[in-house]
Amino acid sequence: MTTFNYTGKTYKNCDPTSAQKGALTSAQNWQKTITDSYGKVFGLGSQMYQSLSAGLDNIIAKGREAMGYSPEELAAKRAQSINTAAADAAKVNRQIGQHAAVTGAVPGVESGVTQATRAAADTAVLSAEANREAAITEGGYETQREAFDKAVQQKEASLGASFAPSSQVAGEVQGANQEVSQQAQANAAAQTSWMGLVGGLADTAVKGLSGPIGSKLFGGKSSSSNG
Repeated sequence: MTTFNYTGKTYKNCDPTSAQKGALTSAQNWQKTITDSYGKVFGLGSQMYQSLSAGLDNIIAKGREAMGYSPEELAAKRAQSINTAAADAAKVNRQIGQHAAVTGAVPGVESGVTQATRAAADTAVLSAEANREAAITEGGYETQREAFDKAVQQKEASLGASFAPSSQVAGEVQGANQEVSQQAQANAAAQTSWMGLVGGLADTAVKGLSGPIGSKLFGGKSSSSNG
């Protein structure tokens, strides 16, 4: 009894070319670099947003119908108004007194006309002071309304302004991820296609040995069989 053992050639997978390997390494390096950059840019954006929000939130928290002047600022404005009223009163009374001294019938005694004039002047000074106080109060509330509306607008815009740079980098990160994925798939496809080619050749060889060619070579015995 004769035994025939057929040993075929051994085929190995085809590794990706050096260019393909280099392309994948380069893409992976860029992926890491841009991902690290995204983390830093996002962190800075978060800090910026928190800093902007802190000041804006204080204004918004007061509400739209609140006094916009600080207690110190309000006190200073009112003190200035009172000083103005005092100066006006002193000036007008001095002028009235000088006029009365010249025209008075009895020296040192004010006439009814002078007293009425002085009273009217005092009323005018006090009225002006009241108007200034009202204007200060209204100005304080108007200041808060304007600050509130501006703070709300800035609050809405600050989110986009703070994170716009990181959003741009995020797009680059996505692009880097896609590039790495595509290159990795291309490298894997190179190996898969070579295996398919080798498998086809091997199948053809085996079929040939079990067909007419094999019969002629081995006298009707199939390859790798014992007769």
